[in-house]
Amino acid sequence: MKKLYFPFLLISIFLISTAETFSQGKVFDDETILMVVDVQEGFAERMGVEPIEETFLQNVNMVISKFDPNSVVYIKGIFRVLSLSLKGMHVDTLPDVDFDKRLNMVSDYKFSKFKADAFTAEDFAAFIKKRNPKKIVVIGLAADQCAYETIIGGKKLGYQMVAIPEALLSKTEKKKAKALKKMKKAGVRIIGIEEF
Repeated sequence: MKKLYFPFLLISIFLISTAETFSQGKVFDDETILMVVDVQEGFAERMGVEPIEETFLQNVNMVISKFDPNSVVYIKGIFRVLSLSLKGMHVDTLPDVDFDKRLNMVSDYKFSKFKADAFTAEDFAAFIKKRNPKKIVVIGLAADQCAYETIIGGKKLGYQMVAIPEALLSKTEKKKAKALKKMKKAGVRIIGIEEF
């Protein structure tokens, strides 16, 4: 019995370590970009999402720490509003909202977007085209708004898109679950934070 135990133990250790390495390699290789979407001061409240919780920010920062800084991209949403006056109609850009001070900023790759889908921002689209990543991981907010539109936009452009539920925030857990279900149906890979 002891003779069988030792080889079994060695094989088990080998399989577990190989599985861990393989699963990590699937997400975090040199050709993977991490997009941190709309994690800005007071932005959650403006979008109707509950205030940013400390747990959410810890998860976001933990995911950021797992990537090479050269592969981390920050996306900032800029609001525009339609103004009506006696002089007519015009579009105003609201004041810039900076990234949340608690956010781990590891790179200078920062882009602004005016639409929900970050791939519609010309400078970001040019950057991503030049980098030509195989996979793009998206975290931030909101899972049912900008993060969702960005993930689906990337999928339509042919990128392998990945979402991490614990590092996505939404108006409600129900809306987040619905958005994640739609992402999965569209072919987006959903991975849990425990896979890190």
